[in-house]
Amino acid sequence: MHTPAFYTDGRSAERHEVSVQAHRTALHLYREDGALLDTWPYAGLYAAEEVYGRGPARLRHRERGEATLTLPDAALLRQVERMGGPRLRSHAWLRPTLAIAVVAAVLVAALVAAGAWALPRLVPPLARRVPPAWEQALGERVLSRIAAERSFCTRAAGQAALAGLTARLAAQVELPYPLRVHVLPDDAVNAFATPGGRIVVLRGLLRTAQSPEELAGVLAHEIAHAAQRHPTQGLLRTLGAALLVGALTGDASALDATATRFAQSLVLFSYSRQDELEADREAVAMLNRADIRGQGLADFLRRVSAGEARSGAPPALLSTHPVTAERIALIEAEARGQGPALNAAQWRSVQRMCD
Repeated sequence: MHTPAFYTDGRSAERHEVSVQAHRTALHLYREDGALLDTWPYAGLYAAEEVYGRGPARLRHRERGEATLTLPDAALLRQVERMGGPRLRSHAWLRPTLAIAVVAAVLVAALVAAGAWALPRLVPPLARRVPPAWEQALGERVLSRIAAERSFCTRAAGQAALAGLTARLAAQVELPYPLRVHVLPDDAVNAFATPGGRIVVLRGLLRTAQSPEELAGVLAHEIAHAAQRHPTQGLLRTLGAALLVGALTGDASALDATATRFAQSLVLFSYSRQDELEADREAVAMLNRADIRGQGLADFLRRVSAGEARSGAPPALLSTHPVTAERIALIEAEARGQGPALNAAQWRSVQRMCD
């Protein structure tokens, strides 16, 4: 039986649709045309991160460098175990312990009792209690839902330039999980971060940005949201106790339901004023440390806001990231970077990623 999966070779960000079959001593990876792509022996096979419930599961092999195999459904791992391969699932999260269930119940009761007054104050510390691996699993499922409707843009030159810029910015901040950026062929002017460090930039934003520094500013802002775990905080505000219980118990059905709702609307919530200011401040600090001109973010926000005033139709970015004079003033006051984000050839390749 062949299991659908995604494969990256570790040298580029391009994802390939493959199918996987568990054989007696190895996993066999097949291309879309049915040709054998590679064979991964069970010896050396390991999970790149915790596997929750039915997945997804990200696998690597010690002899394949950074190549990654992502299984949207982790059922195949049971076949690997039955054939004598390594145990790749985390059984502690497949069967919640009584202690975890009790803690979840107490927290739910506390949330209900606290009511609307206490919830905004409880959300940030509660978000920090959500396991990062659960957030990553949720982010992967969101991407899988989105990719089922539309393929991400994968032109190699643009991906390489964007990955370089992303790594340059991510090196300036502490993140609870690996960061990945994808471009979606959608004409809305927007970008968003999912829980778990997955960031999606829409094609409309690439076409609206007038310089790579404007893109770098928006990207730094989304990385800051990920670093502060604002997407998870937003989901807690929206879904409340149900999300927290799912996180604490490793509930696969909670992952599926949350990922589906997030993917269907691309984003479920708009950030609070405090979240936006916090993300702006951290974004400018990132840009300063990377010596990238921070004025680009202020330029982009000012121009998009002016366009809304003229047309009366707000871009998606403004509905999820409200722009205020306070935000622009903060960015301009604290920006110190002077260097370019990308050279001219790299910028052209990023803008043409979806062509």
